[in-house]
Amino acid sequence: MGVIQPSPPELVEELARSSLLHLSRPASGKPSAALQRAERSAGVAEPVQVFYMGLRPMAGDASLAAAEAIAWRFFVLSGGRALAATEIALNRRGGPPYWSRLSYDPRIQTQLSVIRRVRSDARYEQATYELRFLRIPALDLSALLWLRAETDGQDLVIPMGSIAFLRPGWPYSVQKLFSAVEDHARRRLASSTAPPSRAEA
Repeated sequence: MGVIQPSPPELVEELARSSLLHLSRPASGKPSAALQRAERSAGVAEPVQVFYMGLRPMAGDASLAAAEAIAWRFFVLSGGRALAATEIALNRRGGPPYWSRLSYDPRIQTQLSVIRRVRSDARYEQATYELRFLRIPALDLSALLWLRAETDGQDLVIPMGSIAFLRPGWPYSVQKLFSAVEDHARRRLASSTAPPSRAEA
């Protein structure tokens, strides 16, 4: 029992490794000297599947059943530190997965530290959990660590960044998470009838 790192399909792993060709060539701005130096030694590791949650379910029953798998996320590591994150998107039309993006967000190292800390925390050894990455863009929640209970126990969600109405690094039950964001979700729903974007916040 404990926290399980999921295993992506072989094609997804191949695409993640291939995406390192783009590492020292960001889409905007000049490539940093640090990225250029690290390019040869960098590798991908720590895969987690990314799930998307729309706004409307957050104003109803406390459940993550509506969360949709949309991608696989890998950390780009060099010397044990995270330089970036690369994502392989899942094709909603049934086609093959494809490389989506490289993110150079400075919070990526913090996210990796949270994941490593959770994996080694004895508190999570009483049940079996699968690591997942959850996004709820309509509520500005783009980095939630979802511990999906595989056996006895309940799902937990851990915010991996600074969020006004959630405590970073704190494990929330799904019910408590929904209670914390329900008013926020209802206000967002009342102010807009447009469906939320699947993109990152």
